[in-house]
Formats: sequence, structure tokens, C-alpha cells
Amino acid sequence: QNKLTGVCFGNVIFSKHKILKSRVITFKGSTNLSLYADIVINNDTIRLFNNHLESYNISFPSLIKRIFNKDKEVEYISNEILKVHTKIKNTLLRRSKQVGIIEEKISESKYPTIICGDNNETPMSYAYHRFSKSHKDTFKESGKGFSATYAYCWPLLRIDYIFVPVEYHCLKHTTLEINNSDHYPIIADFAITK
Repeated sequence: QNKLTGVCFGNVIFSKHKILKSRVITFKGSTNLSLYADIVINNDTIRLFNNHLESYNISFPSLIKRIFNKDKEVEYISNEILKVHTKIKNTLLRRSKQVGIIEEKISESKYPTIICGDNNETPMSYAYHRFSKSHKDTFKESGKGFSATYAYCWPLLRIDYIFVPVEYHCLKHTTLEINNSDHYPIIADFAITK
């Protein structure tokens, strides 16, 4: 919960199926995190990961206002751009470490794994590449259109994903255009197969 605004944020896993065990995976020096839960569905158990990878925390409208203020010197503008570049670089490094930690937890699982959440990156990113090496992207398998998930840049950015084991059969992937957040929720229907 944010102490200034009282707004709650973070990850959560809800299930109508029995949860055997759940854990929090924290990332050093970050408010971002991952959760996983072992969930029993009929006679099968799966491990579901819910990730929120490192955010850029850059306000591009604010940056543009600062840069295009007519009173600013070229040196000031250059410094602002350099700060953003450094912030992006550090975010990418943190995010790649977070992906490594999650991959380690995935490899330790004795159950099939489902990976979902906010990667804060496009399908051309490191996180997407790593997760899609061993899992299927439900949108790629059964989605339609752009399926962008970041509301402020609709229809351009798809940064939220559901990855399922390659043997699962993806039936449907839907993005709900609901304005309760800066992200649109995604839903995937798939058949658990062995």
C-alpha cells in the first residue's frame, strides 16, 4: 500500500481450485515481485507464476514538457536524455536478472508451469524470448488483432502475457478493454494435456 495515497498495488493469485502452496519471489532493490502457487485442477497440479517485472518509471509526457520548454539550454536537454538512457539501461539489466530468478524457480518445479503477468516489455524483448523458449504464448496461439494490453498506448503495446506448457492446447485468448487500470486484463482458455 502506498503510504501517501493509500492505493494498494501488487500481485495476487485467485483460484476457484485448491491451492496447495504459494510463495513470493522478491527482487533485491525493487518493489516488483513474482508469486507462484501450486494449484490442483481435477487430478493434475500446475504451478502458476504471476510476475510483475521491473518498470521503467519514466513519465514521457513530463520528459517531453521539460525538453521542449523554450527556455531550456541544449546542455540541459542533453542531460535529460542521458538520464533517461541510463534509467532504461538499468531497468533492462534489472529485468533480465529478474527473468533469470524466475527461470530458476520454473526449472525447480516438479509440476507443469504457467507463466503470466506484466513483463513491461514487448514480444521482441529478452523476457518474452526466454519465457517463450519453453512455453507457448496464448495470444500467438489463439489470439486475434493487436491484443495490446497497455491502455495508454492502445493499440500499440502488448506487455502482459500468459505462457502455457507447449503440450497444452490453446483455445482462446481475449483482451478485455476495461478501464480499471493502465493495463487491460487478458484471459486465456486452454486444455491441460499431458
